[in-house]
Amino acid sequence: MITWENKEEWLEKLPCRSQVMFGLFCALQVRELWEVNDDYVKSIKTVERWLEGEATVEECRNASCIAHGTSMWGPHGYAINAAANAVYAAYAAAYPDSGRYVHHYANAAANAIDKFGESIKQEQVEYLRELYLETLPEEHRNNWLVQACL
Repeated sequence: MITWENKEEWLEKLPCRSQVMFGLFCALQVRELWEVNDDYVKSIKTVERWLEGEATVEECRNASCIAHGTSMWGPHGYAINAAANAVYAAYAAAYPDSGRYVHHYANAAANAIDKFGESIKQEQVEYLRELYLETLPEEHRNNWLVQACL
């Protein structure tokens, strides 16, 4: 069963694109804390564009460099680090040899905002379940036993 504590194990089983989607979801949970920074807004838009097949590896690399350069601590810092890790996940997924690290960055995006409470953690677990169900063949998605195990 997927829990907040074992989410990285489940993330690793998902396709890279779904892992990036999870990292982006985590960053968007605290959007109001990082959207005051134009660099992060642009970086997150690059992640969204990559998911749509419109951003290049070079654009993802540039976005990750910008995100890395403006990381910080404190309440805004946790949110900014979540956004930065979502960007790193997209870059890792876009870059040919680094796909095996995507789930680490997506998990780091979730961990960066775990201080914001149990409801955020529960939303992350629910979204991870949805992503996992989407990867299953249609005939298995509605199986009650499969759903109970997730």
